Amino acid sequence: SLLGLSEILATEIDDLTKEEISHYSRSLNKVLKSQFELLENLLEWSRIKTGRMDFQPVNLNVNETVSNTMGLLGGNAMRKNITLFNNTYKNLIIYADEKMFRSIIQNLLSNAIKFTNQEGSVTVTSVEFKDKISILVADTGIGIKKENINLLFRTDTIHTTKGTAGEQGTGLGMMLIKEMVEKHGGTVNVESEENTGTVVTLT
Repeated sequence: SLLGLSEILATEIDDLTKEEISHYSRSLNKVLKSQFELLENLLEWSRIKTGRMDFQPVNLNVNETVSNTMGLLGGNAMRKNITLFNNTYKNLIIYADEKMFRSIIQNLLSNAIKFTNQEGSVTVTSVEFKDKISILVADTGIGIKKENINLLFRTDTIHTTKGTAGEQGTGLGMMLIKEMVEKHGGTVNVESEENTGTVVTLT
């Protein structure tokens, strides 16, 4: 996202209006903040693995967290003309560690955008049960081969695939998500169909 936004400013600035330059600059600033937060969360994940991280759950508004994260990742989606939809309940409150939950949503949205083609969409919805909440992140992307789904969560091998615009991944995203969700006593489920899309469900 940083490379994409900076490339637009570096190569097309003579053709951009003042308003467009201002818009891209603001987007660049948001993404830089996002990347800084992601780095912090990755460092916190290392603390989880070594048992040195405090788990501090609080009441969080899911809709606000998703909306803020979509704002931070807007540059990624804009570059590929991908539409982001936040269909979570407006007043849905969960009891979760704030930094971990933001990192979970950020990683899921980043992955969904990465593997969705131009003009596609990414939608986040929520389902309430009696004593549980499910949050679904669905994309209209290239999907995952069935035999590769289980590889996403394995620690003995790193599975990476390039995004639809050649984006590189670390292969650590889903493992990070699984660690953090399980820290909350939750589960992660991935359903996917090639050339149709993927749905990741957090419960």
